[in-house]
Amino acid sequence: EFNIPSYYVFYGRTDLINRIRNLSDFGKEDISVHNSSGAEAELNKLSASCSYCLKIKREPTFKNVVERLINDKHPLVYINSHIANYYIHDRKLENVKGSSLLRTSMTYRIAFSKKSMNERTFHRFDRKLLELEKKGVIKKILQKYGL
Repeated sequence: EFNIPSYYVFYGRTDLINRIRNLSDFGKEDISVHNSSGAEAELNKLSASCSYCLKIKREPTFKNVVERLINDKHPLVYINSHIANYYIHDRKLENVKGSSLLRTSMTYRIAFSKKSMNERTFHRFDRKLLELEKKGVIKKILQKYGL
C-alpha cells in the first residue's frame, strides 16, 4: 500500500491569520474549499458541531481555491498544506500564511478501477512503484515538493 500523509490547514492573508484567535473567528469570513476533497466534509462536520456557521464556498479545483486566495476573492482557504506551500513558494506570496488552529490529517492513496486495469498491468505497476521506492526515487520526489 502506498500512502502519502498530508494536512489541510486554513490559509489567508497574514494580517487576517494574525487576527484569528479562536475557531469562531473563522465563521466571520468566506472559506474556499475544493468541493471533492475530504476537507469539505471536515469543514461541514466542524460547522455542524459549533454554535457558528462556517461560510463555505465550494470550488471545482485546487487551482480555483488558490486563485481565489491570491486574487483576494475569498479571504480564507482550507487546503492541502503541501499544495498551498507549493503555490506560496512558486508565486513568491509573502503576504499569505497558514493558521495552526485547525489542522486535519488526511492520507492519499492510489486506486485503480478494475474496469480500466487488468491484474497483470496492476502487478507491473506495483512492482515498478516498489522498485522506485527501494531506489529512493519516491523519497526524493516527496522531499522536492515538501511532502
